[in-house]
Amino acid sequence: LKFKSRNEMHSFDVLARYRWMNGPHGGFVDLLAGYRFFRMNETLAFEETLAALTIRDDFQAANTFNGIDLGAEFGLRHGPWVFDITSKLAIGNMREELDVRGKTYITGDPSTAVPGGWLAAPSNIGRLKDDAFVVIPELDLRLVFAAYENIQLSVGYNMQFVSKVVRTGDQIDTTISPSQLAPLPLARGNPGGPAAELRPERRLNDTALWMHGISFGCEFRW
Repeated sequence: LKFKSRNEMHSFDVLARYRWMNGPHGGFVDLLAGYRFFRMNETLAFEETLAALTIRDDFQAANTFNGIDLGAEFGLRHGPWVFDITSKLAIGNMREELDVRGKTYITGDPSTAVPGGWLAAPSNIGRLKDDAFVVIPELDLRLVFAAYENIQLSVGYNMQFVSKVVRTGDQIDTTISPSQLAPLPLARGNPGGPAAELRPERRLNDTALWMHGISFGCEFRW
């Protein structure tokens, strides 16, 4: 049995900044507003070889978010140290897409292929789409040390929460109706059964996503 999993994530925002308040000792409060993009792709694939059969199941999920981003940044300076807190909230639409593919390859003369595998069977293969209202709050903490006049060192922590995403593991139905195995050689069990009971079933379940990260930086200005 071969197993492959892949996850890709991309995110960016374009913000306008307004200096709302200047405080003592170089402190400040800025208001932020703009556009936010977020995308996450996930792939989960299985491949099994049984005698003359090669059975492949492939689940691919894509999440694309477009929305507005609102927030504020608070900064406090003490000597060579600067502490920044940035809080933002993005609201908008998440396009959720799921592509399920399954195929069984039969080695012979001639070799053939039939639709459906084990977990990606004729009952659930295909493409599903949905749109959901999503919120993405984000918190960013950063500590900066001005080592020299034109060199700054920084360390930071970032936390993001996405209220709804589609992930591949949540879409897999591990119950398989015997009738789903009927087209496959070496199938076992009774090929009959009501169509309403066909499993695995189609699913498009969404779940929340938490993300945490630590960053280190060095900034040189001239």
